[in-house]
Amino acid sequence: MRSEVLRSLLAVTASDPAAIEAAIASDADALLIDVDVAAAILARKGGSRTYVRIAALDDPRAMTDMSNAVAAKPCGLALSQASGGADVQRLSARLAVEEAHAGLPEGALRILAFAGETPDAIFNLSTYSSASPRLEALVASLAPLAVALRTTPRASQAVLGGALRLARDLTLIAARAAGGLALEGPFANVDDIAGLRAEALVARADGFDGKVAIDVAQVAVINEVFARGLMS
Repeated sequence: MRSEVLRSLLAVTASDPAAIEAAIASDADALLIDVDVAAAILARKGGSRTYVRIAALDDPRAMTDMSNAVAAKPCGLALSQASGGADVQRLSARLAVEEAHAGLPEGALRILAFAGETPDAIFNLSTYSSASPRLEALVASLAPLAVALRTTPRASQAVLGGALRLARDLTLIAARAAGGLALEGPFANVDDIAGLRAEALVARADGFDGKVAIDVAQVAVINEVFARGLMS
């Protein structure tokens, strides 16, 4: 795994040109983009610190997503619903082939793994250690897991308890065991900046390196909070 600074990962899902322009102009450390907007964004921004999200490897769309993503030449791919280190190894092997086709050096593309999104994946968190040198970070993405567990929705990850808190903490531990970065999932209420700050402060205190943003307005707060962690 690599250990570069990654405080804010801004997820861009809209195909609206204004939203894309705002994301490109933002101060986010990196962008997380969908395949269908990858060409438009990468043509403007270039591949530096831009990750293209692909479907889970058991999804029929995954291979097509991967080929289209690599052709756009981002800095890496973000794997949804990663089930463990074996998925990262499979993706890494396939990326070596795609890199050759795209004229990229082998190992050029990194991997972000959205870990712990399913109950089964929780039991495989320890397998990320030494899975692949491409693996840059694990993202503690809890919303899909919450649905699977039928838990009561919480306003903030700062007040999580039970299985969701365990999953979040185990993802952090797994990232550290693998020698890389740990990112906390997003704060859903984009209008509650105070709530975002409180959640980010808890994540930083717990040891996370950064956080996913789902709106440009969240980036400044996330960067400021996690910059304090870098200085401490």
